Amino acid sequence: MARRMESKSARLLALILTLIMIGSVFAYATRQSTTTPEREVAYTFPDGFRGYISQIPSGAEQVIYINFNGADSELGSILSQIVRNNMNYNFFSNLRLSQGIEKMLVSSYPGAFPGLLYLFDVNKTKVFFTHDSVEEYMGFVVESSGGISLVDQTSPFMMGTSNTVAKTLEIIKSGGKGSLGENIANFTDRMPEGEYNLVILLQGEAIESLIKGNSTSFFDFYLVGYRINQTENGTFYEKVVLMNFTSNTYFVKSNKTAYYNYTNFEDGLSLAVMMDTNLTKLMQTEPEMRMIEIKMANEEPKSNETSS
Repeated sequence: MARRMESKSARLLALILTLIMIGSVFAYATRQSTTTPEREVAYTFPDGFRGYISQIPSGAEQVIYINFNGADSELGSILSQIVRNNMNYNFFSNLRLSQGIEKMLVSSYPGAFPGLLYLFDVNKTKVFFTHDSVEEYMGFVVESSGGISLVDQTSPFMMGTSNTVAKTLEIIKSGGKGSLGENIANFTDRMPEGEYNLVILLQGEAIESLIKGNSTSFFDFYLVGYRINQTENGTFYEKVVLMNFTSNTYFVKSNKTAYYNYTNFEDGLSLAVMMDTNLTKLMQTEPEMRMIEIKMANEEPKSNETSS
């Protein structure tokens, strides 16, 4: 039979958004001085969320991207709060910046020794990192201390667990081969074009650990992006949601936001674009979904499907 998914599924996705906001590791960097000395940059990442992930290792199960450029006071306040709530002082205790952060991306990698990678856009200003060792790898100078490494010859500069930083340099030198962007291009290529202020990406165990005990697993990829959209009808906050369903699930019509449009692709990916003037409402609202369940009647091999 076909049935409309219960509201707990929408609450589940809202919970995912909340947990990922308060459970990730972030550093909030403020201006350290009135001067802004510049550093030498040998490599510049392609711009934007998709540009950043095109040069970082695949396998990341959680990615968060923040871009303060173009954000209004309300959205900017939320971005700042996300960062402040997730400070990890010990991780960044050896780092000093000349300028505040304009953009940042953090990605986490599973394993016996989980990997972390941060990209910080500080407009090519000087970065100060207290380190124990210096070595050259793939043509870049790598400064390290206590299993944490930094490379300031890139813009944004990178900092993370040493093995993950090394892998990122290998991806850069290979021209993006084996990158996260290459691995999930089948999904992200269908995102609406343009820059985003906030992107949250979950896949693999990052999804499984959140939905365990709340619902059966029915998707293996989740991406939500936020930005401000200037339209002929006024200024709206825009929310883009991508989900790859592993069961017979798809997006359906909704009137919960001022604007709502969706596309269900044949390969299981669904895309929803939502807009509203109320940012809080938009962030708490997930796309409407419908799941089709096929049940056997009296153990007979045939089943009927109906829609509602």
